[in-house]
Amino acid sequence: MKYFSFFFITLCILSGIAYYQIPPDRQFDFIAKTADFTTQRIYKKQDIPPPPNVKSAHSSTIAPIDSEYLISAYFAGSREGAKDVAIYANIFHNNQWSEAFEILNPKQLMQDAKEYISKIGNPVLYHLDNTLHLFVVGVSIGGWATSKIYHYTSVANPQNIYFRFQKALHLSPFANLSNLVRTPPLGITFNDFQDKGFILPIYHELANKYALMVTFDTTGKKLQISKPNNAFGLLQPSITALDSTHCLIAFRAHKKARSILYTQKCDNNLKYQPLQSANIPNEDNSLNLFAINNTAYLLHNTRIDNLPRGELVISKLNYDNQFTKLLNIDETNTPNGEVSYPYIFISNGILHITYTVDRKFIRHLMLSTHYLEEQP
Repeated sequence: MKYFSFFFITLCILSGIAYYQIPPDRQFDFIAKTADFTTQRIYKKQDIPPPPNVKSAHSSTIAPIDSEYLISAYFAGSREGAKDVAIYANIFHNNQWSEAFEILNPKQLMQDAKEYISKIGNPVLYHLDNTLHLFVVGVSIGGWATSKIYHYTSVANPQNIYFRFQKALHLSPFANLSNLVRTPPLGITFNDFQDKGFILPIYHELANKYALMVTFDTTGKKLQISKPNNAFGLLQPSITALDSTHCLIAFRAHKKARSILYTQKCDNNLKYQPLQSANIPNEDNSLNLFAINNTAYLLHNTRIDNLPRGELVISKLNYDNQFTKLLNIDETNTPNGEVSYPYIFISNGILHITYTVDRKFIRHLMLSTHYLEEQP
């Protein structure tokens, strides 16, 4: 019996390794942000109208609908994990946000997926070829550690946003549980026909917390899953392109990672270099990497007194994995408050940043690259 157990465990380990190292079907390059810095100095904050009679909103995402409209989505309800939580969205046009409207609730996801769903959260939007892709986390039993990721799409029409169910992502060779999404995808261009796709950074929470990268083609078909490292306690990976063949990843550090901020470089074959510790901590806080003109920046929290998410800042990566603080984005003095879970979309020299304010509503910041470049 002990030999069978040993054989079974070995088979599981080898199967898992093989599953997460599926070779890519097609070669690709990263889409790096190389837009010129704008000549305008823009710094504007605006609160996104929450749904009426909703006490809490959290975990926002933002994406373009077309050249004139943006959409932001988030989960909102009485509190995180409550049965009344749904995914809501607002549309941004002419520097104004629309009223909130519901795009998905647990009952609808349950009908679409034909699985019992008790709660939902963490929407992620991505625009590609006139299609809005929506990835959302759904839980059947227990907490977030038993979740799955579900995929919806909508035609990118600001007058008619309607998300249709595509599939539950199959991301594990076994129970296919405990996969979550949180941070922005990274665009890629395939070398064969110059089609576009994207890499969706996700993470696993059951037993251990670790990051995964899932590659999709233009249609949203899953091509490859890769695991950047085997470290303990690194979740919610954020990935950005330094140029067409090199990328950088940063990780939220769970307590198992001892509040150490780690980064990791990779190439367009998804070959990962060893983890590197940075000179700033991460106290179990979600973060967002981005790069402009081959320079990497980090949008992250710093502590104010007893609030580990009391301040939201932008830091610049200099050398030897050293980050230098450039700009204070926002802060809170509310007891147990936070300015957290940042999400960023960059277009035409403007950084569109959305983030949670005290778990009550979502705030939108427009920040020009020119303003960022001016910082000492």
